[in-house]
Amino acid sequence: MHGRLLGHYLSSWRSCAIWQKLVCLPSPPSYTFADPTGSPVAHRGRRLCHADVGAAMQDFFLQNLWAGLAVWIALYISDYTLTLTCARLYQNSVREKIVFEGSYELTPYFQRDIDTLRRISPRFLWAMLVVVAVLSGIWRLATQTVPQAYSFVLGAFVLIQLAIHTRHLRNLASFRAAATDAVRGRIEYSRLTVLRLSSFDLLSFAGLYLVVFAFTGSWFALGGVFGCAAVAHKHWKLAREHASANAHAAQVEAEVVVHSD
Repeated sequence: MHGRLLGHYLSSWRSCAIWQKLVCLPSPPSYTFADPTGSPVAHRGRRLCHADVGAAMQDFFLQNLWAGLAVWIALYISDYTLTLTCARLYQNSVREKIVFEGSYELTPYFQRDIDTLRRISPRFLWAMLVVVAVLSGIWRLATQTVPQAYSFVLGAFVLIQLAIHTRHLRNLASFRAAATDAVRGRIEYSRLTVLRLSSFDLLSFAGLYLVVFAFTGSWFALGGVFGCAAVAHKHWKLAREHASANAHAAQVEAEVVVHSD
């Protein structure tokens, strides 16, 4: 009995030791310094873990509003720039091989500006100002009451942008290849398919962020889960509306044919 308990204890200790080696940085070397009385005092640096680094990063963003705003604004501008770049490639040299039904842009709010390749968009600037105001207001309230709330909201805005950037880079590589002889033939995507694929893509990122949250307990990662899941639901809803509109149009057309006969 005692042997089994000792074995279980040693196994647990080994697991903790291995975990510390995986998630913690090496300890700084020992050194000696003199205290105010002149007596030498030995000190060994504390083991620095990734959890400490994460907590320090979270504190930094909580204490400095400009940091979170700067990160999100940079990603948001990059998002619009990459969207325009891919839309220009699509219109000029890709849509002979790859065809998307309707607008290249999925968000109805920005479709007109993207379809006309508008570099400076009042809609884009207005949306950016609204999000900056929302983040600033939540930061002021959360830092005095629930700091995790700001981390959650910032994660929702930042991590959805990272997921969207992954899509932009994938499209950019695909479109550049499609503009050459490396891609042959022609493929056409219905609007319904495009919206559903987008929804599944964002749900996969929500699942990835959920795993990160499960291991780290990060409210920032949990915000990413919410942000990706919310946009995925929005695109799925747009897909259902599009399918319903198509079904209604087909029904009307069938009734017109019947009456004409």
